[in-house]
Amino acid sequence: MTATVKPLFEVLFQPGEAIEVRVVAPWCGSGFFDNAKDLGEALGELDGLKPEAVYCSLNPVTTEAFERCPNQFQRARVGVKLACNDADISRRSWILVDLDPTRPPRVSAADAEKALALAKMRAARDYLLSEGAPLMVEADSGNGGHLLLPCDLPNDKDSARLVKGFLEFLAAKFTDAEVSVDRGNWNAARITKAYGTMARKGKHTPERPHRRSGIISLPPSTSPVSRELLERMQLKPVPKAKEVSDGFADSSIAKLTEWSKTVPDFPAIKTAKREAEKVTVIPEHCYLNPDHTGTSSGIVFHADGGIGNACKHSGCAVPFPEWWKLVEKLYGRELPLAPPAPRVVFGKRSAPRDWTLENYSTIKVEPIRWVFRNLLALGKATGLVGEPGGGKSLFTVDLAARITTGRGFPDGAANEIPPSSVLMLNTEDAAGDTIKPRFLAAGGDEKRLYQLRLPTGVMFSVDDAEDMRRLDGQLTAHPDIRVIVIDPILQHVISEKEQDVRRGVGTLLGLLQKHNIALLYVAHFNKVAGKNLSSPLDKLSGAKAWVGLPRFVFAVMLDSRTKPAAHYLICAKHNLSAGIRAQGFAIESASDVRHVSDTPRIRWTGESDVSMVELLNLPVERSNSSPALDKAMTLMESELTDQPRAAHEIIAVLDEAGVTEITRNRARRELMQKGVMAPPWNEGGVWYWRLSP
Repeated sequence: MTATVKPLFEVLFQPGEAIEVRVVAPWCGSGFFDNAKDLGEALGELDGLKPEAVYCSLNPVTTEAFERCPNQFQRARVGVKLACNDADISRRSWILVDLDPTRPPRVSAADAEKALALAKMRAARDYLLSEGAPLMVEADSGNGGHLLLPCDLPNDKDSARLVKGFLEFLAAKFTDAEVSVDRGNWNAARITKAYGTMARKGKHTPERPHRRSGIISLPPSTSPVSRELLERMQLKPVPKAKEVSDGFADSSIAKLTEWSKTVPDFPAIKTAKREAEKVTVIPEHCYLNPDHTGTSSGIVFHADGGIGNACKHSGCAVPFPEWWKLVEKLYGRELPLAPPAPRVVFGKRSAPRDWTLENYSTIKVEPIRWVFRNLLALGKATGLVGEPGGGKSLFTVDLAARITTGRGFPDGAANEIPPSSVLMLNTEDAAGDTIKPRFLAAGGDEKRLYQLRLPTGVMFSVDDAEDMRRLDGQLTAHPDIRVIVIDPILQHVISEKEQDVRRGVGTLLGLLQKHNIALLYVAHFNKVAGKNLSSPLDKLSGAKAWVGLPRFVFAVMLDSRTKPAAHYLICAKHNLSAGIRAQGFAIESASDVRHVSDTPRIRWTGESDVSMVELLNLPVERSNSSPALDKAMTLMESELTDQPRAAHEIIAVLDEAGVTEITRNRARRELMQKGVMAPPWNEGGVWYWRLSP
């Protein structure tokens, strides 16, 4: 072990520093070492006892911790403190980025799983280096990959907050279905694998073997990562520490001192304990009751301007203003103890500022930042509406393919941004058998298309503050995303009330501005007949906010006067420009898209003068039932009778039976309205259908 330990010990720790060695399973124990020789011998002996793993502290321990068990290892005993906690760490020297493959619990990784983790580790390393990070130690944990990033930080709450946010940022950027970045390695006393020892998680099998951990790459020298880089890589901004004057309580202390000399029996100050965020003044005795003495009596002056009484004895445990009035009454005079001017420190909220008016002569005129002129703009929302089965989702995929490859729009408008990434939030179509084949058939770049993976049973809502905070973090971690598609929007809102929707989605609209992102959301038409509409936009389902909030609204509509029915993209609302003429399209099949045959895609057919009002007022033959609809509903019920099924399996059965997409969607809607079918849910990226209990 010594040959492996010596260079590692010399790189990770400075002369005079010590580390902890720990075993946690199947038995526990700890020891502390300040030299490579004793450390190597101890690791060799421990590894020979075949524990699940041998760990060491990532950061140096204090002298007091080292002296608990210097240069030897002891098994844990009841009542004897050995293992370190955060208070036992002298400073932060390293940040551990642990990339572990997704696998069943309590087992070693398979070779293929480990290879994925090491590949992800190299990707994270290259990204950090490209952003200005120093050279890192690269290590093999036995089951995954480790990056040890050198740092030089004090062991305090500020550093803990900074490291935690940094790891959350990396987790948001690099975690996927196959490999995850451990967010929990932020505390100072974090332990890591003692490299060179065996990792023995679970049963040793040829498929999931026990392996020896080790160093992959050890840099010849290191330098600490800059604080600027750590602050830049945060899901939410790190609160800035503004300087707090050491004398923020001095004027109040001067008053108390003066009163002790001029007011009879007013106690003198015995001591003033100064900390970063407060000053505690301890007088000879409590200002209100001379029987109360010691450090539990006095006044606390906070850096943000607050004042509190430290005395919690009987009769004094009341709010400071009330308590100080009793003090003034006791001494028979006013003793004005005005709070100091507020100052901002970590964890404190700045004093509210007065409102101001800004004159428009000072506001700079800015051009609209278009993705496609008159269709989609950065920082703004566009709505897309239409009947089920009319081609709305196909249009979103076609648009996403154009954005990821930099191609223009069919009307001749250029793509005014470089090839960019798209976040596709589609809750009705499966990613693997529907969205991706259609996207590829449309000529998209799959490396620039993202979906949001959520835990089983968890939904995403655009009017939920916590969901928006998490989305903000993901967008920060993926600045290449320039367009978000939500299909359909009504499955991603909590409230249906007009005022609640407008209030709730305000944060989402703010995120579009903050990240310079365009939003395209999809909604369905309602069942109101065209002749009964006061406006074509009344055809949109849900709250009217979904018409009022977007700057553009487009409708995908069918013209039943042609056989087969022609499809059109029609501008229904345009607040920023003159809009575009109606664009015709047909839906055709693309053969053999990644071994998925007959994948539908859009073929654009040119401009048209057809209007939304014209198509809405076409005679529509409707009936509550039809042989085709009855057939589709019967098939769905029979296929779901025994158990829930993946949606794509049911769709395949319906397709084979000759059920069209429009009839299929109508059948599912009818069954849900009658309470026969339950709402769909997503599990592991696959949508499932089931009958109601």
